[in-house]
Amino acid sequence: MTFTPGITGLLVIGPYNDFISEGGKVYDRLKGVAEANNCIPAHRPPHRAHLRRGDRRYGAELGYQVSVVKDATTSYSDDHMHAALRVNLPNYAAVVTTDEIIDAIRSAQ
Repeated sequence: MTFTPGITGLLVIGPYNDFISEGGKVYDRLKGVAEANNCIPAHRPPHRAHLRRGDRRYGAELGYQVSVVKDATTSYSDDHMHAALRVNLPNYAAVVTTDEIIDAIRSAQ
């Protein structure tokens, strides 16, 4: 995996309030899976991108190389995680780890 400076972007869909925070809307349903795959520590405060309406989740359809960070992702159950990370997402995205993304960004600098 390589990133080209100047034409590479990082989009982090903020999961904090609803997904991985105590009291979040779906935290109780996700907590077990999030903790099992070490999702919560993998998140660090990201730089916020300014997106236009409609910009989100269509990267592959627009021809972008899309990567999903599997240890910064969670779902309702292990079966849902398996379906997403091993069945669905590989059809249009590279499924990588936080360390792989960080290493690729560092080597692009």
